[in-house]
Amino acid sequence: MRHNRESGNNRTTREFLIARSGTGSRDAGQTKRPAVGLKELSRRFPGLSTGKAFVEAAMNRLETAVQFGVLLIRIDRFNEKEDELGPEGAIRLLLDTARAVDRICEPETAVWGLIERDLFGCFLPEMPDFLCLKAADEIRAESAHQRENTLTIGITEYPLFQFTRIQTLKNARKALNHAAFSGPGGTSVFGPESLSLNADRLYRQGDVEGAVSEYKTALLLAPSNLNLHNSLGVCFAALGALQSAMEAFRTASRIDPTEVMPVYNTGLVFRMMGRKETALSRFLE
Repeated sequence: MRHNRESGNNRTTREFLIARSGTGSRDAGQTKRPAVGLKELSRRFPGLSTGKAFVEAAMNRLETAVQFGVLLIRIDRFNEKEDELGPEGAIRLLLDTARAVDRICEPETAVWGLIERDLFGCFLPEMPDFLCLKAADEIRAESAHQRENTLTIGITEYPLFQFTRIQTLKNARKALNHAAFSGPGGTSVFGPESLSLNADRLYRQGDVEGAVSEYKTALLLAPSNLNLHNSLGVCFAALGALQSAMEAFRTASRIDPTEVMPVYNTGLVFRMMGRKETALSRFLE
């Protein structure tokens, strides 16, 4: 992760050791293109909602739901397949995937629709995340019967901690991005690592305050996660909040006294404070 603001301490903050949450910086999103197959989808599935209208309809339907699960289902490399197969081939792929989603999400209480040109959403009332995982496997298997293609799926559930219904949809998006780090065909359930990956992304983009918020939320779900405390400390240091950074690194060290990252990072904070001898002792340690 790299902080893009210039300051007197910028060189030092780039020297912090950070535990990587993932193995890259890509998101699940793709280059935006015009939607395809909307007329064909409407003919095959009358009343199908798309885009913002679908999200609003789903949220209204689930306004009083005590529990529900969310699946976001992306057709992998849809843009490339459109170039390869042409518009008609892309429409067939879209329809085949829609049939698979509809077959698994067919109960009357379920709500599904097209959020983006290559992304379906499915809201399943009374479904905890472990049952959503089963539904994801069934959708993937049903889709494989239709043609050779892979799906990347993000899953979350409501209620979860303090997240609102609309935040639940945002969490599903973070789970989808999390799944994308495993490559095509991955599935991830929203959790602390999903938040950590999003925090990494925000940090790289220069939104350090946003990264701090994500790391703090992740720590509410996993308070003993050393990497989260360490990464939070790096953010505090980048913001110049050195005492808060020190506290975060010390917490990480208490969780695992044998881990080198927070010890080294504590030394950097002491160096930023001008306490060179204390910093040296940490580096030697």
